[in-house]
Amino acid sequence: LGGADKERRLTAPVKRDPLRRRSEDLQLQKRVGERMTISSTAELSEQGGFYCKVCDCLLKDSSTYYGHINGRKHQRALGMTMRAERATLTEVKDRLEFHKRKRDEVKDNVLGVEERLRMYDAQMKREKRKKKKKKKEEEKAADAELTEEQKAMKAMGIN
Repeated sequence: LGGADKERRLTAPVKRDPLRRRSEDLQLQKRVGERMTISSTAELSEQGGFYCKVCDCLLKDSSTYYGHINGRKHQRALGMTMRAERATLTEVKDRLEFHKRKRDEVKDNVLGVEERLRMYDAQMKREKRKKKKKKKEEEKAADAELTEEQKAMKAMGIN
């Protein structure tokens, strides 16, 4: 057996935390459509592409960066194992309830748009009726002010 294998067996295993959900946004969209000049003479973090500060490595595209961030080497550098923490029944139920509420909110928003359109149409009909009613009232008021002779002329179609 080699020296490295023997040394690995003699050291105590490192206690690592179970895998956790990422709390920060990777913001991969901010570089969409952007052009970069890549220089091999500059430092890794300034060469272009996606730089991982934790592992001190440079990745050329977003898919390899995403794979690296979720990979074993990066997770170990963060002090985590690749095993997920066991969840209790109440945690699972809470999480499912959260997703149901989130889904229902999306449905409510979609229904809200349809409902708003119906309300808008109803409001436009009410305004149209009000205008029509107001016009009729104005015509009645104008007719009341007319003399008998003017009313007779109007009835004959002469204005």
